[in-house]
Amino acid sequence: MSANEDLLKEILTRDNDIQFNQHSVGAGFVGTIILVLSFCIALALNEVKFFGWMMTSVAVGLLAFNIDTDILNLTKACGRIVFRNRHVSDLANELIECNQILDEVEKEFIGNTDKQVDTNAPIFRKNKMAEFIKEKKEMDSKTIINTFENRLYNDTDETYATCINVLEAVGNLMPLAGLIGTVYGIKITLDGMGNSTQIATITSNIAVAMQTTLWGAGYSIMFKVLASRFKQKREALDYDFERLKNHIELIHKGS
Repeated sequence: MSANEDLLKEILTRDNDIQFNQHSVGAGFVGTIILVLSFCIALALNEVKFFGWMMTSVAVGLLAFNIDTDILNLTKACGRIVFRNRHVSDLANELIECNQILDEVEKEFIGNTDKQVDTNAPIFRKNKMAEFIKEKKEMDSKTIINTFENRLYNDTDETYATCINVLEAVGNLMPLAGLIGTVYGIKITLDGMGNSTQIATITSNIAVAMQTTLWGAGYSIMFKVLASRFKQKREALDYDFERLKNHIELIHKGS
């Protein structure tokens, strides 16, 4: 097996460290069970001091219902999207490093069409993708681009799309869940009213009942902010991959 084939095999056999099972994403058996349990827990916690935990239980149930057994991967992806400035996938981050290396390589011949790329430059060995790209004798630029698109870009883009869809779906449902809690609380208050009930007591109970709407709105904002962050990273992935394609085409043209 040639060195070029070894590099190709290494790239193709590596998996993203965050990858969703597309066959189970959605209302699977586990997700449905968790949803039912979360609503049971929410009903059991229907007290003023537990309103926060009640809405948290509802949020977890809705997430599980939309993502099923991949809820841990979703949690990991959300943690990385908040605390990382780069992509959530380590494999996609190598794309950034590859672009940085190819930027340095192109400086050697850009503007000089008579100069060829030094494919023996040590800088290529700093990144497997860059090293694979410089092996251009056996593969043309279009083949290399398609290889990275199918193996690297599509997987990461699918991860981002899944996170965006789930977070936006739950973010849209949380205010409705909070509203249900508020209406239920107001109903209980009105049912308990009598001739001797004071106005202060009624308004206090209604204010407490509206806390579920507040919690629902808060969770909705959080999920939508996370979804917007994933959208930004998805756009960044498009930009990074376009840069990679331009690098490959320019290097091959200059070779």
